[in-house]
Amino acid sequence: ANVIGPGGEVQTVPVEQVQVDNLLLLRPGEKVPVDGLVTEGESAVDESMVTGESLPVSKQPGDEVIGGTVNGLGSLRFKATKVGSDTALAQIVQLVQTAQNSKAPAQRLADRAAEWLVLAAVGAGVLTFL
Repeated sequence: ANVIGPGGEVQTVPVEQVQVDNLLLLRPGEKVPVDGLVTEGESAVDESMVTGESLPVSKQPGDEVIGGTVNGLGSLRFKATKVGSDTALAQIVQLVQTAQNSKAPAQRLADRAAEWLVLAAVGAGVLTFL
């Protein structure tokens, strides 16, 4: 991530070191590192990975940018508003993981029925050979 320091110098730092309220520079073609609010510049951002919108979304001062999306041809300066596990993309990933790890009530019922069916089949098999 390209963090803009108090003197205006740009320093490249790992995304994990970006903090809320840091001012960042987003160059053309770069991935947006964290959620933020555009303070300067205009560009179109490809949000298809997050929102499913196939066309790039125009961004100008006052608009929000979502971490994980891809900047178009313009440069943007934006203020970080959410970092790490608070970003929209991190929340989506967490929801998907939770959904994959939890079973629907019908699935739990089917699993329980399958257990009883296996026990009954094994019991019937044992009785057949006695």
